[in-house]
Amino acid sequence: KKSTMRGSFYITLAFQLLLFLPSSNHLPWHHSNSNSNTFKNQNTVSAQIIDDNNSGQCTTLQDTTNYMSTPSVVSKVLNYLDAHRTLLENTIFRSYTDHHQNVTKPSTQYKYADFRSALEWMAGTGVERGETARDREGGERLAFYMGPDNCNGDGWHVGLANVAAFLGQSMTMVILNDTCDELNWEMVFPRTGSDGFNGFYPLSNACGQHGVSYTSSPPHNECIGTIEEKYACDVDPYMTMTSQSRSPFEGDAPPPLQCFPRTPEQTTTGHYDPMLLNENKGGMMVNEEGNVWPSYLGRTDVEGCCWWGRGALHTKGVCNLGKLNYYLGKRAADEGRESKYGDIDFCANPEATCSDDERTMEMRWIVALFEWVERVQTYENEENGWNYIEELTKFTMDEGDLIGSIKFSFGKGEPTHFVDEV
Repeated sequence: KKSTMRGSFYITLAFQLLLFLPSSNHLPWHHSNSNSNTFKNQNTVSAQIIDDNNSGQCTTLQDTTNYMSTPSVVSKVLNYLDAHRTLLENTIFRSYTDHHQNVTKPSTQYKYADFRSALEWMAGTGVERGETARDREGGERLAFYMGPDNCNGDGWHVGLANVAAFLGQSMTMVILNDTCDELNWEMVFPRTGSDGFNGFYPLSNACGQHGVSYTSSPPHNECIGTIEEKYACDVDPYMTMTSQSRSPFEGDAPPPLQCFPRTPEQTTTGHYDPMLLNENKGGMMVNEEGNVWPSYLGRTDVEGCCWWGRGALHTKGVCNLGKLNYYLGKRAADEGRESKYGDIDFCANPEATCSDDERTMEMRWIVALFEWVERVQTYENEENGWNYIEELTKFTMDEGDLIGSIKFSFGKGEPTHFVDEV
């Protein structure tokens, strides 16, 4: 089942651009005389790969856990991307010029050089896993999968497809709007009429949008109530924070997302009304007794609601940001593990992804790539046997319809990444 959302279009576009396909079902390395066994799923069946002695002989090895590609495979993917940088910059790294969404310009927030640097680090170095055996299940490091080092030397095509899937998702969620922080985009409609401007934007959307709480419930906080709850950030009701981003479009743009504690004088946060035009041709904030409209989550305040999305996939929620801190942030450093950002406590300062002046442009990509590796690349549904890496590999063999068997979901009760529809 293909998604009806624009995500399906942009992932298809990313695949076509990166793989230079006339259609999504014909890959450039497939020829009439090609061997259908070029790729064997490295996740569940034996793969023909170069042996450890580099003798040039093929040996059948079973590797069900380690997604760390060899340096030569990583280099092949990066060299391919570099060779087609101009095309990628002219198509994928572009953002809308206005809310009509029909004209684009080069993105100012997401640039190829920063993406490339982050991808090289996440694929070539990766993240050290935790201290327990369970944490290390799946290999010693979490890394972006660039494909197997197979005998035909074309295993990197699997990695290229993984890159295309990632960029298609990022383009859909973030690049097109050219913001690091999630925007306040969900309207409530207390007024009658079908015109979209009859709605309000509650400031309390900082607590979660589309019916999904960022503080207390799945999918963005799927660790709550499970063995993985150890990762979750504690919710601090006194935390005060303002998003670095607001809508880049002129007109009816709500203010940036914020979080701050309630006070006896201010128990509600109000809403943005685009119908109340001010001198800048935009709307106005309203917060007055008798005119309080809650978000779809029922919130009328933003206390403890500092967990909105940030980075190239808008990583959000106390669990995902807690995992980020556990693997890449201060908690990793405090517990004696390698840490890319050991000086940043992502639980105390979740806005660091967007506000760190010196590192933010690369960091927003590394944060997104980490979430992709941790949530998408390792995704497997044991009930129906759907496995992301397996389906990715089948796609490169013309044996599966990756785009048709996955969808982007932003709805209640579903994660904002690949979920299988088998």
